[in-house]
Formats: sequence, C-alpha cells, structure tokens
Amino acid sequence: MADLPDIDDSETFSMDDINALMANADKIDAALPQVSGLDNMDVDYDEYARKSIETFDDLVELGKNVEDRHSAEIFNAASSMMSNALNAKTNKAQKKLEMVKLQLQKAKLEHEEEKLKYLKARHLSVTDPDGPEATEGQIITTRNDILDGILAGIKKDADT
Repeated sequence: MADLPDIDDSETFSMDDINALMANADKIDAALPQVSGLDNMDVDYDEYARKSIETFDDLVELGKNVEDRHSAEIFNAASSMMSNALNAKTNKAQKKLEMVKLQLQKAKLEHEEEKLKYLKARHLSVTDPDGPEATEGQIITTRNDILDGILAGIKKDADT
C-alpha cells in the first residue's frame, strides 16, 4: 500500500464525501462474492479455543491439587493448552486479515479494469453511427481531386 498518497492532517472531508466513501465501501463489500464455509471455520476456531481454555483451567486446578513432583508435567500440559487457544485465536484473526487483503486486491483489480476501459474508450477511435466515418487505412480522395478543389475555389474567388 505504498502507492497511497499521504493524507494531510489539515484536509477536511464533508459529510457528503464521507457518505460517498462509505457507500463505495458498502458497494465493494456487496460486490465481493462470499466464500462458503468461512463462518464454519470461525466457529471451529472458537470452539477449539474454548475447549483449550477449559482444559487449561482444569489442568491448573489439577496441578494445584497434586504432589509437587507431578505438578510440573501438568502445568506444562496446561501451558500447551493455552498456546493452542492462542494459536486458534491468532489463526482466526489472520484468516480474516487475509480475506480483507484479498478483497482489497480484488477491488484494486476492478478499479484498474475500469480505468483501462475508460482509457481505451478515450484513446481508441470508437465509430459513431451518426458521426463521420472512420477513415483510418482508407483512401478518401486523391491528391489530384484535392488540387482540383483548391483551384476551383481560387477560380471562383477570382470571378467574384
């Protein structure tokens, strides 16, 4: 995102500008196809994290109620459960960030496509059925016909 312009802190936006930007963002969100199964993955991550935290709590309680020589292994297992819960939450957040990144890339590609279409329409000659005919690569008249027209105009001007 290095190609984004720096925003001056003194620049202010009107409510119309903000509403237009929000409408564009909503339109992008609505236009992006939804991938099925993502919500299921979120639920799975949440369930795994919940079970890991419950197991962590149970293991900590167990570690407090056993002999000291056995508590180290139990607390080690509890630590593993907590890292599993943190990994599940982190993976869920990373997945969401990746989806946002993909949506932004798609929006950028769509914007570039619109830009190319605009430039193509602007720079390429598009024939208008009511306008003049396209003449690229076609002979309209010859040099002799042009000279005859000029001489006829000169003669007409001389006669008047």
